[in-house]
Amino acid sequence: MTKRVVGVIAAVLAASCARGALDQSSAIVPITPFADSCPQIGTPGTLTKLRAFPDDLPKLFGTFGPCRLLLTSGSTPPAPLWLSDGTPDGTQSVADRFDWGLDYRMLGRTAVFSTLWRTDGTSAGSFALGDGLHDPFGSASLADTATLGDTMLFEATADVFSDPAEAKHGYELWRTDGTQAGTFMAAELIAGAEPMYGGPSGLIALNGAVLFSSTDGDLWRSDGTAAGTSRIAPVRKRAGAILDGALLFVGGPHDASGKVTSVGLWRTDGTEAGTTLLQDLGTPNAEHASFYVGTDTFALVPLGDRMIVLAAPGWPDVTVENGTVFPPGPPIDAVWLTDGTAAGTHFVTELPEYERYTTPFNARVLNGAVLFGSSAQSAAPDHRSLWRTDGTAAGTAALAPLYGFLDVDAANRNVFFAAATPESGREIWVSDGTAANTHLVKDINPGPADALYTNNTGRISAAVGRGIIVEASDGTHGPEPWFSDGTAAGTKLIADIFPGTQGAAFGPPTAMNGAAYFMATSSAPRGYALWRFDPP
Repeated sequence: MTKRVVGVIAAVLAASCARGALDQSSAIVPITPFADSCPQIGTPGTLTKLRAFPDDLPKLFGTFGPCRLLLTSGSTPPAPLWLSDGTPDGTQSVADRFDWGLDYRMLGRTAVFSTLWRTDGTSAGSFALGDGLHDPFGSASLADTATLGDTMLFEATADVFSDPAEAKHGYELWRTDGTQAGTFMAAELIAGAEPMYGGPSGLIALNGAVLFSSTDGDLWRSDGTAAGTSRIAPVRKRAGAILDGALLFVGGPHDASGKVTSVGLWRTDGTEAGTTLLQDLGTPNAEHASFYVGTDTFALVPLGDRMIVLAAPGWPDVTVENGTVFPPGPPIDAVWLTDGTAAGTHFVTELPEYERYTTPFNARVLNGAVLFGSSAQSAAPDHRSLWRTDGTAAGTAALAPLYGFLDVDAANRNVFFAAATPESGREIWVSDGTAANTHLVKDINPGPADALYTNNTGRISAAVGRGIIVEASDGTHGPEPWFSDGTAAGTKLIADIFPGTQGAAFGPPTAMNGAAYFMATSSAPRGYALWRFDPP
């Protein structure tokens, strides 16, 4: 780090720490709750403390449009909800009590949280969408939702589970437009109170409707109304993605409990007549030894006008489905390719030297190829490798060891990831999808010691500027925020926020308007603050 950058950071830190908590008696102009455009703020290479939260454990949720951040100053909901425009004076409380969740979705200019509370960035506009409405994830996630315009479809129930006699519907398909009047059950798929956590799943938007699997396993569609909700076919979707106006998915017919009995690659346009089997994936043949059952792992990734299909066997115990005992598939990950037609669907290759360590593919597209994780051609300590495929056998190859993906640097067309070797430990690596340009960025913590800890898998990194910000330790300082542009010279400690070896308890960062924002502490036991880093 240059003396100039170090000096600027030190000066900003000193000024911000001296400021401490904002003087609430000063005249602060309330910020507008939403903005579509925002001016650049900050000086490149500087770190700024925006707001101290000395009395609790705050959390940064993410962006609220292109120019605002949502955060809370409390560790347990309900707690105050805050909004920030990225400046100290523009970091302000907007609601005293808000039942926040760990995830949210934007519906126009309204954020809907997994607790089914909403906010438009004002006190009056922050409230619960329904009385006694329960989400199926314990307030943890809204991952299994789909939106049609400014309406979100999701799984929920208004039943009181503490009194089974009062249960009426169980988990069903609900909808919300971010208002209380517009939040209601869209359709009852199965009459009566079915078992807890048994509602619609795998929601995905297609051609003006949402497709999903019901409790009994069948494929359904809905436009968000009872009249527009109907069963498509008696097949269950396990994994899928959209290609050329159709949903391609892995799944198949199922038994009475909803378990898939014959797995294949399917295509649907959202109609019964337009739902067809493209390829059986459950039978080995002379071309490939691999075969799969409904409980295995699959990922579908669009690549131009084609779809890459990744398949991995599950754990090697016997799987019982529909009263039939299936031996586990051979221990092989495989790649398939399809253009959405039966004639254009074919096997590509099996990945050699496979070890049965079941992990998600976490696939992403970069420079005309799909990058993904597999235990094929892997070794200790993580038993996972970074692979790439362009849909051909010749273009499918292992690139490096892999622990987990960090973030894609769109400006430089690179992906950052965490990987470990016996010589360097777990460190930051970078790849453009080719073997020649896949390498260790810098041995931050010299020797076999780890610079990145076991929870550093994208959740606590963010792409910003021409690089990423991530938590790391060089062995002298504790875990602190670092910035890397993909080069050894450009990988530097941003600041020693918590002096010594303890570290700043760096929280998941969020990128907004060219800067990175995160929570971190500069003292024990609390001492948390919201920080902004402007990349060089």
